[in-house]
Amino acid sequence: MEQVTAVITTYNRATELASSIRKLLMQTRVPDEIWVIDDASTDSTQSLMQKDFPAIRYSRLPRNVGVIRARNVALASISAGYLLLLDDDSWFMEPDGLARAIKFAEGNPDAAIIALNVRTMDGHCNFPIPDVPHSVRSFQGCAALFNMSSLSQHKLLFEDVFDRQGEEKDMCLRALGFGLSACAVPEIEVLHAVSDAGRNWPKIRFYEHRNDILRELLRCPTCLLIQKVLRTWAAHTLYNLRHGAWLTDLRVLAALPWMIIQAKRLRSPVSIRAYSAWVTLSSGRQERICSPKIEETA
Repeated sequence: MEQVTAVITTYNRATELASSIRKLLMQTRVPDEIWVIDDASTDSTQSLMQKDFPAIRYSRLPRNVGVIRARNVALASISAGYLLLLDDDSWFMEPDGLARAIKFAEGNPDAAIIALNVRTMDGHCNFPIPDVPHSVRSFQGCAALFNMSSLSQHKLLFEDVFDRQGEEKDMCLRALGFGLSACAVPEIEVLHAVSDAGRNWPKIRFYEHRNDILRELLRCPTCLLIQKVLRTWAAHTLYNLRHGAWLTDLRVLAALPWMIIQAKRLRSPVSIRAYSAWVTLSSGRQERICSPKIEETA
């Protein structure tokens, strides 16, 4: 049986972290290792781990680097088995959630990334229920299972230039470029309690807008680049106007020189075939490539 490592990244959420760990330990299939990566918290996180969870692997980064770089610490260190990514405010909604996810992964070795169905406190979820497993263009880092034997072959890490968010879409696009697949499993749900601690919603809107454009600059094939950048920018502008985020476009425009510099430094476009497949997925026309049914575990 493959090793299963659960990685929880955290920053200044000691209370939420403790709850998340306890719920994970109550799973019918407990991970072989739980690894908490502390992004230089200044609250009681370190003392909590030392006092209440001394048997759990704990790494405190020397400085705050952000969740993307913190997750890359784990991705760069594990080359085989399965890696479960959770946030410090997310956990499986059913006691056999992890067991079912592992069973699905073992039955679908071609799925390098398995996106679990994230449900928020207001009842919103990523994928319709019921629905069969299907290929997707993205996932949420607070609820994903990686087949590290596949990802490590290509040294596939999150692109940390994105900062805060948007790295999941980019990873799925690059995975397609390597011939790997990302698969959603709607029946396996993870509750994301979405703690307000450390969240700045205007910033979140800005980074979502900026990083979608940056992804196009980095990955879009050259023949489609101008068209896709303009279309992506226009879609976000329309959203901003409808939802009152009036200053976001100006802030993104001010960031354009920085984005161009990053594109010159990091641009690595995928093939037209991979990009076209990713766009098709993003428009909702998913190709059903995975097993049609998740078997319940005893």
